[in-house]
Amino acid sequence: GDEGDACVWNNECASACCRSDRCARQEQCASVVIPSVGSTAPPANASNVCRNILISASFDQLMDVGSFKNNVFLTSNEQIIEGGVSGYSIDSNNDRIVDRTILTFSPKNLLAENSAHQVSIRGGLDGVKSRQGISMNSDYNWNFTTGNTICQIDKVEIMVEPPGEVKEKDLFECAGRNDCPNDQNAMPGNQHRYIAQALDSSGNLLSVSYIWAEIDPQEIINISSNSINNPFITAQSKNGRAFLKVQAETQGFENESSMGMGGISIDVFICENPWPSLIEFPYIDNETNFSTTYCRDGKTLLPNFDSQVVILGRGEVVKEFLFKENNGKDAIGIRVMKNSKKLDSLAWYRENAPNPGNPASLIIDGYEAWKDGRTVYVNAANSAGGITYTNIYLISYNQDAAKETIDIFNQMLNNLRFNTNIESLQEKIALQRNVKRWGDINEISDLLEKYKNSYGYYPKLESGSYLKGISVSAWKSWQDTLGKDLGAVLPIDPVNEFGLCPGYDAKTCWNEERKEFDGNLPEEFPEESYIYIYTTFDQGKTYSLNYVSEYPTNACQELSQCEFENNCYSFSSCHPNGSGYYCVLGEWKNSCGNKVTQCGEECDGNDETASCLAPGGYQGARKRICGNNCVFGEWTECLALGSCGNGIREPNETCDDGFLNGQPGYCSANCDILAKTWDSSLEFSEGEQVNVNLNGNQIQLDLQEIETEYIWLANSSDNRVVKLNIEDGSLVGAYLVGVNPSRTAVDISGDVWIANRDSANVTKLRGADGGLLKTCSVGNGPKGAAIDNQGYVWIANYEDGINGTIMKLSGDDTNCQILETINVGGGPYGAVVDGLGNVWISNRGANKIDRIEISNSRLTNYTDIISPYGIAIDRDNNVWIANYDPSGATKLDPVTGLRTFFSIEGNGRGIAVDKNNNIWMAMSGDNTVVNLNNQGSLLGRYGVGEHPIGVASDSDGNIWVINLNSGNATKLRGLDGVVLGTYPVGNNPYTYSDMTGYALRSITMRAGIWRTNFDSQRIGMHQSQIVLETEEPPLTNIRTRIKSAVNEDSLAAAEWSDYYTERNIIIETDRWLQIEIVLSSESDDVSPTISSISVSSP
Repeated sequence: GDEGDACVWNNECASACCRSDRCARQEQCASVVIPSVGSTAPPANASNVCRNILISASFDQLMDVGSFKNNVFLTSNEQIIEGGVSGYSIDSNNDRIVDRTILTFSPKNLLAENSAHQVSIRGGLDGVKSRQGISMNSDYNWNFTTGNTICQIDKVEIMVEPPGEVKEKDLFECAGRNDCPNDQNAMPGNQHRYIAQALDSSGNLLSVSYIWAEIDPQEIINISSNSINNPFITAQSKNGRAFLKVQAETQGFENESSMGMGGISIDVFICENPWPSLIEFPYIDNETNFSTTYCRDGKTLLPNFDSQVVILGRGEVVKEFLFKENNGKDAIGIRVMKNSKKLDSLAWYRENAPNPGNPASLIIDGYEAWKDGRTVYVNAANSAGGITYTNIYLISYNQDAAKETIDIFNQMLNNLRFNTNIESLQEKIALQRNVKRWGDINEISDLLEKYKNSYGYYPKLESGSYLKGISVSAWKSWQDTLGKDLGAVLPIDPVNEFGLCPGYDAKTCWNEERKEFDGNLPEEFPEESYIYIYTTFDQGKTYSLNYVSEYPTNACQELSQCEFENNCYSFSSCHPNGSGYYCVLGEWKNSCGNKVTQCGEECDGNDETASCLAPGGYQGARKRICGNNCVFGEWTECLALGSCGNGIREPNETCDDGFLNGQPGYCSANCDILAKTWDSSLEFSEGEQVNVNLNGNQIQLDLQEIETEYIWLANSSDNRVVKLNIEDGSLVGAYLVGVNPSRTAVDISGDVWIANRDSANVTKLRGADGGLLKTCSVGNGPKGAAIDNQGYVWIANYEDGINGTIMKLSGDDTNCQILETINVGGGPYGAVVDGLGNVWISNRGANKIDRIEISNSRLTNYTDIISPYGIAIDRDNNVWIANYDPSGATKLDPVTGLRTFFSIEGNGRGIAVDKNNNIWMAMSGDNTVVNLNNQGSLLGRYGVGEHPIGVASDSDGNIWVINLNSGNATKLRGLDGVVLGTYPVGNNPYTYSDMTGYALRSITMRAGIWRTNFDSQRIGMHQSQIVLETEEPPLTNIRTRIKSAVNEDSLAAAEWSDYYTERNIIIETDRWLQIEIVLSSESDDVSPTISSISVSSP
């Protein structure tokens, strides 16, 4: 053809070339290149080719992949072999520009063995074309011959378009648009194409089937198909990280297949101005293995923190990083700390942070973290040189930082990634689970040591488990037996499953019929088991606590063990080289100084005394001191005994203060005791008095006056409680607790308990300042809290509304032991304790009332009480229940069981009894509170805030109503319902219980406290004796508890002992003592009395 004539390929043109379907002159043909095949796989005339080979041809330019369809043929013995044709582009020059296309043909089935094959790529008019529309001048053919081998998959790679190269990581910088650079598909959004390639050990590409799977917890990507080798991946319009894995499989092996796995890490970071720049993106430290970044985009670009200072480690600091803008005043710092004990982040924070408070919980890149003010503490694992360990990463910014700096800090925190030296996301997840295991093992070890300190041995597990002395986290005995002994809900392994154990129960690997386990614990158990194992030895004298690592670690699988020359040594073992070191929590430490004579020592903190004959023939004593090197020093001279008053404590003396002997607060004149006595009004007045008065020379209850100073309200949606002064409604403080708190109960000491519905725990705060005393795990959905006359706390767990439970907890400041669990069924909602020793439960889930007799835990049900909500006790010990629908109040006689229902419109919710024995009930349906007399007659109805929920009475006779929707509390005068004030309290206040403590003090128990501090003058731990002279009429009680510290200022933070009912108490104490005596009565007319209190420290 001549110039301008229609054409398909160059041979049709008389002029120079065929271009864009028309013949063209020579000067127009400069950019036209006829496509050709450069290389093939298998190569031409290859023999002994794998029967599962992937056939490919490499073109010298970019081709129109759509033109491959119906133009590629594979034949053998003149038979066409079915298969799939595809293609992809590559960057052959490593300049990030794709310039060639690879054609692939994947046979549908295995090729016949030992057979000749021919591959044909059609050229000419209807053949394959370049992207410029240029065809090959002719067909391209080549031959090969198969062998009898089906090749095994050696590895699986992933090629990414763009840039057309094999990669382990991919980055999307643009999403949610169709104009993103390098978009690989016309579908909405930005697509990259991933091509899976299975290779054998010789590097040959194999024809296999593929299955793709996403690990995408942040939902940042979509995959076009899970079952092809070249899916398109679409990035979503949010930043994050995902992992895409592909499994390749080829069939044909007898009874099995050949499989391989590949994967790629995908980051989506949508930003036009990243920090650092994309050339350095992201900021990464290859020594401590973390990375971070932030985006400067905005109306005004965020500062560029390109000034960086890196400080090498010293002591416990591994490395420090300081990021700031040149000439800027603000800075962001990252400090990497050692964590040799492998503490979890909260435990490390409490042990090392200055002035630890109540930090907020976070998750950073899958690791637990805690934020306190401007600093975040993250405990992340590291792995290097075959050893795994953890570091604490502290991330902080300066005080008075600009808003832009805080924005950068938050972005760097959200984009913080750890374990950057680990390519496999599965390995990283396994490592993260190991970190949880280390924290769990430390937590359980602490509980075990506390148990031993209390009982002298570790839990023996003599019964209650499949195997005596052994419990496994996947067994029921882990919680029901070991957990109950330790007084805690124990953590379990993050996987917590046995491997395969045919012939045994799949969940426990226990055969109940044969009474045997599939293995020999603790050493032998099914492979692929991930469990915790507790084993006790020698009647509880020692124990082992094992876990199974998912990630390569050192020889020791137990945190308490130590390693030496690839051998493991148990806790407290002496070092095998005789150096005098011993094993403590995974570290070899010098045994000298641990107060135990071991590992070749003569002594360790234990001086030695011996009898001797003193000059003049007197019986005497001599002593030798244990030195700092754990070797005894020389014997002292022999000193005569009985020399009271010389200021030296002799072996037969308990004290000797020289010329001060016999004076108040010092050693007695006989050198035998240091004592103080209170037995007069003047001396009793030295102590702190709460709800008690001094009658002559006695302490007794103040039966005329009950004081309630504060009201505690739960803000459910804010996860905090607020404390108001009941006199003027002023806000005293707000304190973070658990998740979705709903019930508060004030104990006799003024401390407050909070039931947290959605975190399955209860929190105890110190009444004086809101300080955290303890948080205890209970059942699910705790919705009731009440305190009995012995100080025990009763928690009602709603569970699922069908299987509700009641738990009894110790009332002290540290012990979380669950003393008793009673199954009541249904959904227990509220709790109250009467003056007769009964706990009463409003059970909404079962439309009933439950009574538990405290003395014997006997359970009685009162049914047919419809829709019960709040519950209260009047001064005659009648039970009052608020009914929601039908709306009203029910009065229950505890003796006869008679129920009387009083119909009152408005949907009853909370209910309380005032000091005049009248009943008050919140009506959420019409925003009122009603007042009834004790016979159920309506005395008045008064408007309050929106959706009133809870009601409480205070010691002034006023009524407090808690309004959920208006976020406030209404205070009314109990005599006439006049509103005295409305006080804002925060979001969603939701409290039904004894939030002032008035019901406890006026009905459950009439109680008061006398408290004092005492300086024993004795340095170090010693025995102290407290003796009381009392009178306790029927229905009265006196209890005493003690705490001690090295100085008076430290008493506030010291732990209380249990309550003593004895009148002669001997207890181990430090120098300073605080003594608290609780007087209580179940009657309005009678009080116990104290006439004398004596304290001595022999």
